[in-house]
Amino acid sequence: RLQPATAFLQPATTLQRRLQPATAFLQPATAFLQPATTLQRRLQPATAFLQPATTLQRRLQPATAFLQPATTLQRRLQPATAFLQPATAFLQPATAFLQPATTLQRRMQPATAFRQRLQPATTLL
Repeated sequence: RLQPATAFLQPATTLQRRLQPATAFLQPATAFLQPATTLQRRLQPATAFLQPATTLQRRLQPATAFLQPATTLQRRLQPATAFLQPATAFLQPATAFLQPATTLQRRMQPATAFRQRLQPATTLL
C-alpha cells in the first residue's frame, strides 16, 4: 500500500540528498547573517522615524546649496563686522544728539521752500 507514496517521494528524497552539501555550506553563512538581520529588525522603528527627516533634508538640499555662498560670505565678513562694531557703538550717541536737529530741519522744510520762492522778490527789493 505504501509503495505508490514511496515512489512519489523518491525524487524529493533524492533531491534532498543532492542538496545536502549546499545546505551544509550555507548554514554558517546563515548563522553569520542572523545578528545583522536581528539588528536590522530592531532598527526598523528608528529608520521609519527618521525617514521624514531624511526626505526633508533631501528636499532642502537645493536651498542649502543656494544659501551656502551667503553663509561663506557672512563668515568672511565677520572680522570686518567685529571691527566696525565699536565704531557703531561710538556713533550711536552722535546719532541721538543729531536726531532733534534732523527733526527740526524736517519741520522747517515748508518754511525753507517758501523762503526760496520769495528769493526773487527779495532780490528785487
